[in-house]
Amino acid sequence: EHFAQQRAQYAQARGGNIQAEVTVDLMTAVQGGTVRVAAQIPDMCGHCRGTGAEGEKTHTCPTCQGNGQVISSMLGISIQRECPTCEGQGRVPDKKCGVCKGAGQVLKNKNWDISIPPGIDEGNQLRLRGEGLPGAGGAGDLFVHIHLAPHPIYTRSGPHLQAVLPIRFSQAALGTTVHLPGLDGSTVAIAVPPGTQHNSSIVVKGKGVRDVHGRVGDLYAIIEVETPVKLNKEQRGLLERFDATQKDKHNPQSSTFWGKVKNMFTSK
Repeated sequence: EHFAQQRAQYAQARGGNIQAEVTVDLMTAVQGGTVRVAAQIPDMCGHCRGTGAEGEKTHTCPTCQGNGQVISSMLGISIQRECPTCEGQGRVPDKKCGVCKGAGQVLKNKNWDISIPPGIDEGNQLRLRGEGLPGAGGAGDLFVHIHLAPHPIYTRSGPHLQAVLPIRFSQAALGTTVHLPGLDGSTVAIAVPPGTQHNSSIVVKGKGVRDVHGRVGDLYAIIEVETPVKLNKEQRGLLERFDATQKDKHNPQSSTFWGKVKNMFTSK
């Protein structure tokens, strides 16, 4: 019990923690870097010098008679607790401070330049010891919650990257190789095989992200086959002639589906 009381006293004497959030771009999250974190923290009101009183004029708290503590009884047991009127101060303002409204504190902006380790991810948290609020038992800590800004090409899932890759109908049919800029400064070649279907996935091993645990992920290219629009007369003619040469073996999924539809009609 004595040990528990000591821990409680230490926790009360130690300064409070500060919670902050920061959004970093994907490149910084992958490679690491330095970002500025801003948060509002409580500070002593300079107008009333922390008293909460206009002109620093206070009087003895009428509830606790200046003791800062009150005693209440419950089921025959006396319990001592902090006075709710003066919050343990023993004195109350004659008139509340017009700046801090009697709180004795105001919020001020504070900035930290923090180091982002390579591989950090959405939802991760950084803890900076001793960067919190001061206290008799030592300063508290600063907890920084990490968010990732949207990237124009990639989305991230742990150590893996994903990119939606629009290609032309002709590229999907004939096959092609496309190139994407890697986050490490390299160029990533993605081989699209002939006959690639819409929404299929091509995996490029080892081209994801090295996370904070040292794992290296893969790059997933999700193929989006785009149907051509605004065709001119010549283009329409070419496609019509091409379509006339199509057979079931060229479009097995369509042939299977429409074969099922035909069977439903003929079975009636």
